[in-house]
This record gives sequence, structure tokens and C-alpha cells, in this order.
Amino acid sequence: MEQEDPWWLKENGSDNSTAPETNRSIDVLCANCVSPQEPIACIRSGLIALAGIITAIVAFTRIVHLHTTSPSHLRLLLFYILCMHCIAGSFEWLWGWTTQLSLFISYAKAIELLIICYFYLDVASKMMHWSSVAGKRLCFSALFLMFTYFTMFMVVGFLISIEPWKDCHAPYWIWFSAGEFVMVQLMVGSFFLILQRMNRISAAPNIRSNQRRDLFSLFWTFETSTLADLGYHVSLFFLADDRKGCSGVFDHDQLRYSMLKFPYDIVSFLMPVWAILYVFRTTSKPNIYNDDSTESFYSSRASSISSIADVVVVRNWRRRYRPLTQKKCKRAP
Repeated sequence: MEQEDPWWLKENGSDNSTAPETNRSIDVLCANCVSPQEPIACIRSGLIALAGIITAIVAFTRIVHLHTTSPSHLRLLLFYILCMHCIAGSFEWLWGWTTQLSLFISYAKAIELLIICYFYLDVASKMMHWSSVAGKRLCFSALFLMFTYFTMFMVVGFLISIEPWKDCHAPYWIWFSAGEFVMVQLMVGSFFLILQRMNRISAAPNIRSNQRRDLFSLFWTFETSTLADLGYHVSLFFLADDRKGCSGVFDHDQLRYSMLKFPYDIVSFLMPVWAILYVFRTTSKPNIYNDDSTESFYSSRASSISSIADVVVVRNWRRRYRPLTQKKCKRAP
């Protein structure tokens, strides 16, 4: 039995070559400020593009500042990716939604998450008195496995990418979002270990509250972002089909789509970048965790969190070896 053609082919003849153009003309995901032009889509994507460009400028100033001071290579890499992430997300007003651009933005967000997770896993491993070799192997293994996972799905998405009309029905979006959600849970686990050890460190209450605020900012932002991302892609996957396409979920109504897409872009695209820029901000104040044996200064709040682990190691060394040294001194004539 011959398979029946989809409805959009019936309305426009049997020539398959016209299907993509027909779909694009009514597809709310493809609408932009140029072609196909749509005022609501142009306003929505224009506001997101403006916020993205401003955020990219802030990230670029952080890069310049790091280059003029003693640079942290990990933070430099993070800010470079943030800058590219924001610039890439600002092109929807010109091209509309495209599979390749969305995959790149999702991949950049995943790499940012990997860097932050690596950083805090390394801090947690030091604070929990794990050996430095074991801690580094654990962090590097987690980083490499998840990097391979995200890279594989990005390559698969580029190779089998289909038209936006039914691309939301592709399963790799769900696997990508699920991987980000797992990474956030690993990061939350490291946050829990860090907070547990911070409670045992003698420091001013306002200092501990500042560090907790930074950790909870990252926790709340990335949990919200990944849950919104996963929920968005799972919902479209089950609601869309090849007949009505992704646009049919919104009845091809740009206002309905924009009412969902605008807050989704803020939560999924902008909020993680803002949280990273806030937590990894520079400060002129010296590190409050330094004591007489660790008198180095750090240029960011995130670096001060990292130094907590070094303070714990130094204090444990003093507890173990200083009494022995004092006893030997007493026995000496």
C-alpha cells in the first residue's frame, strides 16, 4: 500500500522540493527579523540578542583583565567559552532557530558546566583529605568521560540534523539535556562536601555566608536551567510528530511560541552565564582564609573557595607534626 503524503505536501502539490520552503513559511521556530520576517519573533529574539551581546562584552572585559594580571588558565578558558556562547546565542534574530546553532550553544553550556564541575570536584577532593593523585584522577576521569559524551552527541546531531520542522522530535536533544542534568548532580555533590567542611573551619560568619551564597547561586541556577532544558525537550519530543511538526505544537502561533521561548531562553541561555560571571567575579579584598603560613592573595571569590582546601591541609599538618616537634625541643638539653 502506498504511503499517504503529509498534509503540507497535499496542499502544495506532490513536488517534494517545495516542502521545506512551505514548512519554513509557517514554522514559528524559523521566524526572525529577516526571512521569514515576523514582528513578535523579531522583538523576542532581538531582546535576547541584546542581552547576549552585553553579557559577551562583560565576559570579554574579564578576559582582558585576566590577561593583564596573573592569569588563571582554567578561568580564561571558561570566560572564552562564555563569550562565544553569548555571541552564538545572539544570532537567532538573523537566522531563526537552526539545529547547528542550537547544538553549538548547548555544547558550549555543557563545557562550561564541565569546567565548573571539575573545579569544585578538585576543591572537594582536597578538603575531604583525599590524596592529590586520586583526587586529580577522579576529576580528570569525570571530565573526560562527560566531555566524550557531549562531543559524541554534538557530532551525531550535526551529522543527522534535519529540518527545524521536526528536529525537536530527534532524541539526541533529550540525551544532551540528561547529560547536563547528571553533571549538575555531580556538582551539587561537591557543593555538599565543601559546605560540610566549611562548617568546621574557623572563619567569620559573614565570610562563610558569602561563600555559601556563591555556591547556592550556582546550584539554584544550574538546577533550574537543566530542569527547564530537559522538560522543554521532553515535552516537544512527545507532543510533536512528523505531520504537524514542532511548530504544530503551538498551532503555528508565534505569540504562543514566544510566550514559552522567551522565558526559556532567559533560564537556559542567559542565567547560567550570569551566575558564572557573578561567582567568578574579581575582588580587591584579600583572601580571608589565609593564615600565617598561607599568605598568598587571590583575585576572585572562586579562588578563595579553592584556597580553603589548602588551609585545611596546612592545619592538619600542624596538628600532626607540630606536637612532635615541640616534644623533641623539650627533650633537647
